[in-house]
Amino acid sequence: DDDVTVKGGKYLEEYALADSIVFDKTGTLTWGSLEVSDVILMSKAMSKQQLLSLAVSLEMKSQHPLGKAIVEYGMTLGVEPEESSGFLMVAGKGVSAWINGRKICCGSEGYLETKLRTEGKASIVAAADGICIGIIALSDRMRPEAREMIEELSALGTRTVLLTGDNQRTAGYFAKQAGITAVHAGLMPEEKVENITSMQ
Repeated sequence: DDDVTVKGGKYLEEYALADSIVFDKTGTLTWGSLEVSDVILMSKAMSKQQLLSLAVSLEMKSQHPLGKAIVEYGMTLGVEPEESSGFLMVAGKGVSAWINGRKICCGSEGYLETKLRTEGKASIVAAADGICIGIIALSDRMRPEAREMIEELSALGTRTVLLTGDNQRTAGYFAKQAGITAVHAGLMPEEKVENITSMQ
């Protein structure tokens, strides 16, 4: 178990007066590390191994956490990356490159809405020559002790609130898993601070 050191008795006294506790999702209620949860093929001409090979080939050159998780997953399955050229990364949208004469793109689900958001998952859409060939979904994992902790706080009459930068559907999914009913989603870091200040 992790220990918590509190320097100064006044902080414990102030904590006793609190009627609400605010949680950030990533790394607090969840482990904060994304893992591939689904590989969905959209083309009969494409196998899971082929899709992952194309995605890994692109994402190896990306610094995005989603890309790194895809590369790690592909490598554990023995996926062989292919040579690519003309790599391009567009912030907030995705990456693209040429592989074996085809333009391959991997990007955000803004390219294609799916049900994955309602399951708390992020997704990367893969396309070849403008045609969707598959979707790779990733999900953070809820800490096993999170729900029990929230239930104990609620039993003490403490209101729990989730503040997160995730979209409303993803936030709602994790809040339900943890047993939190008050959710503020789509927040920038400074907006989280503003929310906490307004509650004081």
